[in-house]
Amino acid sequence: MAAPFLTSVQSVTLTPLDLPAPPRAQPVLHVGPLDARTVVAALTPALARVEAGTPGVQVLVVLPDAGLGVEAAELMPGVLSAFTSSARGARLLAHAAPTVVTASLGDALALVRGAQLKLDVLAAVIVAGADVLLARDADALDALLAEVPADALRIATSATENDALASFAERHLRRARREALPAGTPTTIPVHGLAVSNGGRGAALRALLDAFDPPSAAIVVTSDGEARAVRGALAVVGLSGNDPLAAVVTAAQVSANVALLVCWTLPADTATLAALAASTPVRLVVLHDVRERARLLALAGGSLLPLDLPAPLDALRRRDATLRNELERELSSGAPLREAQALAPLLAAHDGVSIAAAAVRLLERERAVAQLRRAAFVAPAAPASAPAERGERAPRSGGPSARDDRGARPPRGKFGDRDAGAPRDRNFASRDDRGERPPRAKFGDRPSGPPRGGKFADRGPRPPRAGGKFPDRGERPSSGPRGPVRGSRGPAEGGDRAEWTDRGEQLRRAKKPPRED
Repeated sequence: MAAPFLTSVQSVTLTPLDLPAPPRAQPVLHVGPLDARTVVAALTPALARVEAGTPGVQVLVVLPDAGLGVEAAELMPGVLSAFTSSARGARLLAHAAPTVVTASLGDALALVRGAQLKLDVLAAVIVAGADVLLARDADALDALLAEVPADALRIATSATENDALASFAERHLRRARREALPAGTPTTIPVHGLAVSNGGRGAALRALLDAFDPPSAAIVVTSDGEARAVRGALAVVGLSGNDPLAAVVTAAQVSANVALLVCWTLPADTATLAALAASTPVRLVVLHDVRERARLLALAGGSLLPLDLPAPLDALRRRDATLRNELERELSSGAPLREAQALAPLLAAHDGVSIAAAAVRLLERERAVAQLRRAAFVAPAAPASAPAERGERAPRSGGPSARDDRGARPPRGKFGDRDAGAPRDRNFASRDDRGERPPRAKFGDRPSGPPRGGKFADRGPRPPRAGGKFPDRGERPSSGPRGPVRGSRGPAEGGDRAEWTDRGEQLRRAKKPPRED
């Protein structure tokens, strides 16, 4: 029974099942201003693809700068992790293991190339501000997206639409679904926008209360965290946030005809902003980040006005009054005829006020440049105790010097007048004791005389040379030719091979001029 069963099993051929691949998610292109709310709106559909329990980064948000990621993470605490640098991101990836992260393009590319950020389980990638990233470094963006898996959801945001964005969408966002921020309708009352820095909303709120001193004010918040922040800012100036002078409310609790209505953050949509304007406050102010101005302008339907606080306006008015007083004094001193003749041809195309305004602008520009030059110039500090005259030296603080006991120093003579002072203590006598030095003779005119003295003066004349290597040559004459040249001597004449000489060397020596001793 076993053998037929094994035979039947071995005869079965298994064919792999051809299962269809999972459908690729359709890319999305958001057309709208670049701010933290746009990042959050683009990130919301990507969070649905996150699988719980899967380790690794599943959603990556690429931004033009890390500060925008921090602002988006503040809107989604506990969900989004912002990488402020590549080194910090590598440390967080090794210990914290985040799932949804934001990073700038340069930091994300550095982490991918350094193998700290692995994209094998990536489910979605969001490119925030694609138009800005393409203008900065399109090659780096293409290199990063080339590492993204093909089945990952791709979402991009852009404030403008141009040829570079269309080419990018053709390469990485094939058949993308386009979504745009709906245009708002003009509100019933003008909306004033006040740009604040991140973390400076409390100071801006106190500046508004000090500038307008309203009899009633309401601050609109959208969460408990914002309510705590507002109450903390009001507690500094003695307000609790529960009295009519400054009440912390939500959008549904706003009463009608309030003197000052302040939105702590940007309204969620156009309907919310329209409902706040319908309560007919005397002044509606929205605190917004610099990045959110374009979104606020779209929500307000174009009815956005800048807010002019009284304190800066008063300083500007004082500066203008000072300028007018300077011009008045210049005109009262006499008409500037020379300058008037130089500017007279401009009157054919411009009026006198415009010409004067241009001259004032040039004056202010030159004053600003001169002020910067004065600020950049640092005068050298004078010494604390300078001597009265240049030739005198200030006494030292360490006590009297040893030179004070020597007396006056004799005048220093020139190089040729050294003997004018005291004789120097040397081992040899001075030149005056030696006598006059005889003139030096040239090399060819050296006189012949007795042998020089010196170390071997007692030896006497040198005896003739005897013996040596060639004792048969005899004494070398002091002058005249050296004599006949002897030929080479070899084994035929009974000589040794060591005594062989070269004929050419002998001839060369014979041609030397006679030696003159």
